[in-house]
Amino acid sequence: EAVKNECAYMGFLVIHLLDSVQEVFFNDKKDLIPKIEETEAKIDQLHKAVKAYAEDIMQAGISDDAARVLTLYVASSGNIERIGDYGKKLLEYYAYRQNRPKDFSQQAMTELSGMYAEAHHAIVTALDGFINDDPDKAREVAPIAGKLRGLEVELRNRHIQRLDKQECDSETGLVYVDILGIIEHIGYHSNNVAKATISSCTAEHMAKASQIPRKRLFPTSPSPQKLRQGGRAARVPPQKALHEHTCGAFFLFPQHTVIMKGRFRTVAYLYWRFFLGLFSPFNSSVT
Repeated sequence: EAVKNECAYMGFLVIHLLDSVQEVFFNDKKDLIPKIEETEAKIDQLHKAVKAYAEDIMQAGISDDAARVLTLYVASSGNIERIGDYGKKLLEYYAYRQNRPKDFSQQAMTELSGMYAEAHHAIVTALDGFINDDPDKAREVAPIAGKLRGLEVELRNRHIQRLDKQECDSETGLVYVDILGIIEHIGYHSNNVAKATISSCTAEHMAKASQIPRKRLFPTSPSPQKLRQGGRAARVPPQKALHEHTCGAFFLFPQHTVIMKGRFRTVAYLYWRFFLGLFSPFNSSVT
């Protein structure tokens, strides 16, 4: 639970970072850049701390189901950290744009803004599902990520058409294509967080189910002392009783003849008396 809470806090920070990046990249609010860099560094530190703490827990020894959930939380932490890296990368491209004599066209900026809004929606939805353990909400991220992939292809093709018409220079155009890829990757890692949420909810359900006391298929086998005291009323698992019966009847394993030893002696005695009566000279029917 502590790991999940740290991941949720990382998600809060990364959304705040993306909001600030949007203000810088699209509205030229340069005064937010130091805060963005500080937030990104904090996200990196939290990710390292989560990994180290998870390793300590693993070494201490936990159940398989708990280890599976913990691994998914660490993976989510890594995906959130990558989104923070991409946000910082956009700042580098912003600085590049400022140093170029020609910036992106208004049409290109509008396209990027719309795609960025979709990526922002993807991570917000993914974190909503993660924090609330809501797999249904998490499943809403995959269509958004798919839409972002489609937008990347569509906008890249539009850009190629603008290059063919010489409406923009090629070097700035290459940066534009890189930015499209960065925004698409934000959606990709958001979808990874959503997938981990779906898997972790399933794993947690299995872990809780495994902790529910289950009725034993057979009652616990009583001790030999109880068997001697209880006699025929003593209950044992049918499978073991069958094994002991077989062993006792054929004298294969004397140590397993606790139950049938007495019964076998009784049956053997009765058979002995029966056959003795058949061949006894005192039991002749001749008069």
